[in-house]
Amino acid sequence: MAVRSGRRSHLGAHPIALPLLGAVASFVLFARPAYAQRELLTRPGQKGQIVIDQISGFRGGVSGELGGNPANGANGLYPALDYYGPIGFAVQHYSQAAAGVGAGNNYSVTATTFWLAPSLDVFVINHLSVGGMVQIAYTTASESIPTNAIVSHSADLPSNTSFSIMPRVGWMFALSNRWAIWPRVSMGYASNAIGAVNGLGGSSVYGFAIDLDAAVLFRVNETFFVRLAPELGWIPAGGNSTNVLANQSSTRSADYVEFSLAGGVGVMFDL
Repeated sequence: MAVRSGRRSHLGAHPIALPLLGAVASFVLFARPAYAQRELLTRPGQKGQIVIDQISGFRGGVSGELGGNPANGANGLYPALDYYGPIGFAVQHYSQAAAGVGAGNNYSVTATTFWLAPSLDVFVINHLSVGGMVQIAYTTASESIPTNAIVSHSADLPSNTSFSIMPRVGWMFALSNRWAIWPRVSMGYASNAIGAVNGLGGSSVYGFAIDLDAAVLFRVNETFFVRLAPELGWIPAGGNSTNVLANQSSTRSADYVEFSLAGGVGVMFDL
């Protein structure tokens, strides 16, 4: 879900992810025979079908901070564009003009994220799918802070770790053998933690999470499809635990909302 993707450091920059090349190659290889074939053998959403809904793609949207990201300096809303897939890594770089140090020297942040996010859905009867997603992600980051117009100094930022487990159910409306609409609702647990520095300053947001998405699918052939899905993630009554002193923490109520739009390539096959 969107809440999950603590797998990313939201720097509002373009990620670099090698798995996208495989997705593009697969699409090109299978597109021509698919269009030559007017009808597919089965309609989407039939009993016994298995779906991996996102083997490659991108996610763009508006995000909120989970517990405060030191790379951005403050909580708030900001645009994000991130790679989206079951396994991989992303490198993101954000740079902006620094105030008061003269032209030519910018403040910048670089983050590297590794994630594992397997996802699977099975149609137990026609139209009705049962599945889920588990995600673990880890981000490290560093920043370059201008001292003057020429000189900068670098510092490591606290790491970021996220985890979520989201069982879900869905209902697929097959418009034809190629087109379908697939709304799903997920409910589970999500957390995102920013590491402490010398035992101080760490923060984690966690709680019961709800995720809604409604994908539009186009099947390129019997196996591959492309999808586009608006998605809304929400932690309605979570907690924010912050280290205030060594071995002491303060917990406050918190909530989190994220809207995103995900597009990519998935696979569908029969048992």
